[in-house]
Amino acid sequence: MSGFRGFLGFSVLGVLALLGSPATTAAQTTIAWGAVHGQPGSATVIPLACQQADQTHRLYATIIPSEALSDFIEMDAIVDFGYFAPPHQTAPPLAPFWHFESGGCNELGLSFDPRGGAATGLPTPWTSLRQWSATYAPDFGGPGRGRLQITIARSTPMSLQAGTEYFAFTIDLSTCMAAICDGCSDDVGIYFAQAALLGATSYYVATGNSLSMACANTCVSYSSLVEPAMAVSEAAFRPVSNLDGPPCLATPATSTTWGQLKVVYR
Repeated sequence: MSGFRGFLGFSVLGVLALLGSPATTAAQTTIAWGAVHGQPGSATVIPLACQQADQTHRLYATIIPSEALSDFIEMDAIVDFGYFAPPHQTAPPLAPFWHFESGGCNELGLSFDPRGGAATGLPTPWTSLRQWSATYAPDFGGPGRGRLQITIARSTPMSLQAGTEYFAFTIDLSTCMAAICDGCSDDVGIYFAQAALLGATSYYVATGNSLSMACANTCVSYSSLVEPAMAVSEAAFRPVSNLDGPPCLATPATSTTWGQLKVVYR
């Protein structure tokens, strides 16, 4: 199957407007399977174990500020999932396996967690966690692309150092629903498109680059995931039921509404 698109389109925009202009030099994001990009065991592309219902594949995401941020307090991140469509062609709608939103076929097949930084050997900004949340919109801005929005907030401000790679979060993708939700074997790109790093008076927007794409099953040289997505309403997003995993071992969220965030407080 095929296709995608991508760019900032959620509530953090209002916050950024209040903070003024961003830092002049762009920060960066990375994502990889199995380990932090560049570490032993990391991979850009892996085949999903679709025939095995007990397999969980883990993605490791990091951020690299380009300048110091002395009062970092929150990160608002975008991770896009999408098919590889040739230029100027429309992708088909996402298959059921890639519907991670509350009420979607694979709502318990994905989870994310900001607490595993120590195991990577990288510094983590989440030593003092206040809350974290995630929402997902399938076929975001058009068919063939899903958008995961992640917010992680500290209890107290801390300093981020320029040029230092920090652990951001992990995403776990389970094959437990592959026999029920069609599409596990589809070729899908997973793009850590950006992360807004918020301080009390300033912010960075860490942007995607060549290290920000991981692929399930196959990678294709061209991906429209790195292109801007059409703007959509916040109402397009639904909670991620299985917020901090493990995948497929949680109870689906109930009585949720469109655009509602499911937040875990620690």
